[in-house]
Amino acid sequence: MSKKLLVGPATVFTNTPGNSVVPNAGVLCANDRIERVAPFSELAASNNDATRLSTDGKVIVPGLINAHHHLYSTFSRGMPIAATTPLRNFPEILEGIWWRLDRALDLEAVEAGAYPPVMDCLRWGTTTIIDHHASPNAIRGSLQALARVCDEAGIRANLCYEVTDRNGDQGAVDGVQENAQFVRDCQSHRAHGALLGLHASFTVSEQTLALAARQVDPATPIHIHVAEDGADVTRTREQFGKGIIERLEAHGLLRKNSILVHGIHLTDAELDRIAAAQAWLVHNPESNANNAVGHLDVQRAMARGVRVALGTDGMASNMLRAAKSAYLMIRHARKDPTVGFALPRKLLFENNVLLAREIFAEPRLGSIQAGAPADLCVIDYDPPTVLDASTFDGHWVFGMTESPVWATITSGKVRMHRGEFLDLDREKISQRVLAAADGVWERLRQMP
Repeated sequence: MSKKLLVGPATVFTNTPGNSVVPNAGVLCANDRIERVAPFSELAASNNDATRLSTDGKVIVPGLINAHHHLYSTFSRGMPIAATTPLRNFPEILEGIWWRLDRALDLEAVEAGAYPPVMDCLRWGTTTIIDHHASPNAIRGSLQALARVCDEAGIRANLCYEVTDRNGDQGAVDGVQENAQFVRDCQSHRAHGALLGLHASFTVSEQTLALAARQVDPATPIHIHVAEDGADVTRTREQFGKGIIERLEAHGLLRKNSILVHGIHLTDAELDRIAAAQAWLVHNPESNANNAVGHLDVQRAMARGVRVALGTDGMASNMLRAAKSAYLMIRHARKDPTVGFALPRKLLFENNVLLAREIFAEPRLGSIQAGAPADLCVIDYDPPTVLDASTFDGHWVFGMTESPVWATITSGKVRMHRGEFLDLDREKISQRVLAAADGVWERLRQMP
């Protein structure tokens, strides 16, 4: 017997062609799929047996998608850092913060640490994430640990482990094997997906790239940080005599639907090759500003045919704020107040959706229509002016991105409502996370 959930009445942004903004509508979910979108009064009259979530005065949009996350970042908040640690540029930030933090993680810290960002995803209406993981002293089993947390929370996740040589030959081999195993695991798990993770090019040897290309299913796209800082570009060429994109091409790794993160310091010729390969760039404006590495010229990349998606790079889990940041970043960087008005919608509801549909093989993901996954974000936003398809961008940029998420629904089930998590024991999780943090921080203090 199907379990039905009726959500409404609300203004519904369906993210479908035609009349994409429907007033006074309801969304009827049956099990994990959307059954129908119609006037709320009509659905209410014919579905007395459905559980109801009243959303009067709210806006419903498809569950949001984060195209690049780092769930392992949790324990960086307030982490102990010696006062003498240099953090003057991005290579020093990597060495002084991130490469210390990931070495301090054990499997319990990997799993416990995933809860806060996953819960933040639900708190801010994100129902699908693409994650890039690192824990060099706890590689094997780390992706299944993350998957368990995502399963419990009801989040759809695509996961990978970042392969690198910076922790020795065995670490590189283990990273490749962890990716290969998770690719196999995901063949029987519809809610999850897998990519081949690689760390920045300058930390991955030719031998390791060849091993990864050989041992991981060749149909699997890659997920890699690319030209985030100029140091990645210069060090790669100094060490290997080739550019970043050239190296990937040489090993057959610049595959369709591969995710290349940042891309700030790529040349026009390299952007053209990414476009030709039908790979993706992922823009992370908040993280780029935080690390002072520059910004991706989104307009330039798109003009050259590159598909650009939007992520948070583990800095946060709030895609509403990321969308607003992308809008502000492009105007500030170009010093042009006429650009970027439609960019937040294009990134979140067109490009992120297309990327997720392709890597999860879900052709209606990211829309509110019959047959689509029942993933919904209910925003507590009562429009002060007319909200329709022609005015949506203005309400999205200046209204909804500044409004709280009232409820998050995944697979037809309410997961978060008014700040409360319906399937997660918040107190028990908090105790577990704090205990894991103690261990991580103690290991950090003992590092030379």
